[in-house]
Amino acid sequence: MISVSWWAIEAAGPGLDSLLLPRFLLPTYETDIIPIPSISSLVFVFHHNLLSTHRVRYVHGMKIVYATTRILRWFLPCQSISYIIFDCITQLSLELQIVLSNRRNNQFSFSSTSVQCSHLAWKYLVEKLGSVVHQNFKVITFSTMQMNDLSTLKIKAKVPCQNIHLEKRHVIMRLIDVLGKSAVVGVWKPLPAMSKKLETNDGAFVTARGGV
Repeated sequence: MISVSWWAIEAAGPGLDSLLLPRFLLPTYETDIIPIPSISSLVFVFHHNLLSTHRVRYVHGMKIVYATTRILRWFLPCQSISYIIFDCITQLSLELQIVLSNRRNNQFSFSSTSVQCSHLAWKYLVEKLGSVVHQNFKVITFSTMQMNDLSTLKIKAKVPCQNIHLEKRHVIMRLIDVLGKSAVVGVWKPLPAMSKKLETNDGAFVTARGGV
């Protein structure tokens, strides 16, 4: 059991453009004792000055970030759970935005990109997205230096890994709730096979070509 303080949704931030900032919270000064919630119930509250001056990354569509005009009495050290998780979410959101905004129009796949992600942040994302975790293996390459002649030796190793598939619409919508809309701009389904693209009428003549 933990003690919590309740906050309520404020109609709008006074004198601020609510379209560019997340929803505002207002303390109710009510406390309660509740069972320990799951890690996916975490949300992140920042003073509106941090958001409006871009010292904290906020992307339109994020539903896990809130703003407040009140002076926050707590401080998030680098070792806190909230700091670790939000730092990883920020990196993922930024990396996806960079990769997708730089793609070519006919590009359907990208080379893999490495982003540091803690076990806590991975668990948070998996619970938020409600996706099935698949066990897999991947090949990594690393270099080591020989002590006798200082030559570099490249070594390949197969290591276990976990992955999740973001394929269905409701999963993509949950991803937007966490990472924001800019993290999925430009994502589309792969084109169907040619046999499915060719639509025929009763006379067996091709009438249209089209993608998804």
